[in-house]
Amino acid sequence: MLLALMASMVAAADPPPAVCQGRSPCTERSRQDAGKGDSGAALSVVHVQLGPHPDVADEFDACMREEHWLLAAGRAPRLLLEVCNDGYGASGVGDDSITVKDNRFVHRRYGGSSWRWANQTTLHLDPLQIRSTRTNSFHAAAPDHFRHDETNYTTGALTTEWGSPVCDYTGRFDRIPMVKGLSVPATARLGSCAAQARADGSRGYVTFGAPAASGADAGMWAVMTDETTLIIEVADDRWITEADSWLYEDHLELWVSMDDVDQHYGWACETHPAAQWAIRLNGAVVPAHQASGPPPAARVASGPDGRRRVQVTLPAAPKGLTVVYSDSDDGQRQERLIATSALTFNVQASLGEMEAVAACAVRDGLLEMQPATPPPTGAVIHP
Repeated sequence: MLLALMASMVAAADPPPAVCQGRSPCTERSRQDAGKGDSGAALSVVHVQLGPHPDVADEFDACMREEHWLLAAGRAPRLLLEVCNDGYGASGVGDDSITVKDNRFVHRRYGGSSWRWANQTTLHLDPLQIRSTRTNSFHAAAPDHFRHDETNYTTGALTTEWGSPVCDYTGRFDRIPMVKGLSVPATARLGSCAAQARADGSRGYVTFGAPAASGADAGMWAVMTDETTLIIEVADDRWITEADSWLYEDHLELWVSMDDVDQHYGWACETHPAAQWAIRLNGAVVPAHQASGPPPAARVASGPDGRRRVQVTLPAAPKGLTVVYSDSDDGQRQERLIATSALTFNVQASLGEMEAVAACAVRDGLLEMQPATPPPTGAVIHP
């Protein structure tokens, strides 16, 4: 086990009194330098072992309690992580690994049974913030049946990739954040608290046409304020609002499904319908491929910095949703489609999903995702 290997490589030191004082058993196993924090404070991470878990009597489920503490000059120690590896699942393959870098602490955990999983959390130590999380699940007998999710609290990117090779399904998308009760002032732009797509492919997906030389050619941002309310902003270097057909105007498209998108966990290779709705920049909603029933409602307004802001009310809460911007620079053709998922026309499995997120706030005129700040007490990373 990695933790045992680390312990054998690092000479024992006197336990820091604030961590082990009055606790028995409590043995310091390692102390690693973590550089300096943003405040200039010298940082280190201490790993201590506490002995078997007192609430687990079964020898097959017994585990050794271990903790990792942050030490910063002039501050009280801060508990980062508690572990007690009981195998983390029926397969008994559980493992924790720790990486300490300058102002960084990375925890990876592996476990599971037939379905395996691996999770990772990256902490910025000073100030103490969760910078990113990753989760990966896959079938032990068929590793290509997988789902990988990543959340980057700095950029706001919520990315997912999943695969079901038996069914020849794959999905790649940016999860659309949902912040219930969110109010976006008319003077604020959507920023990191939004799924994004850019013409150069640096964010989101270019699903038709070649990527542009610059993301300034066109961009799109999407956030939800509840299960049926969607706010979209679009930026374009040249607006085309009239053409012989709405298809060759600049417009938005919504691909909507009422069924689950991700099928990596299944073997039945189910197919589900997806409805396409087009939204013109005058607010008109056009039923497109397989669109039926009540249409969404759209309201278009001028946004900050020349953007167009579109508020969409869906008739029901979807399980799958992809937002597309169709950019036409001449009114004769669709030059490029940018989207929140790697969309394939009429393939429901290529749609994206939504995810409830912590509160967002307007900073410097941008709606930004808030840093994930740990609670003031207790472990930052929980088992």
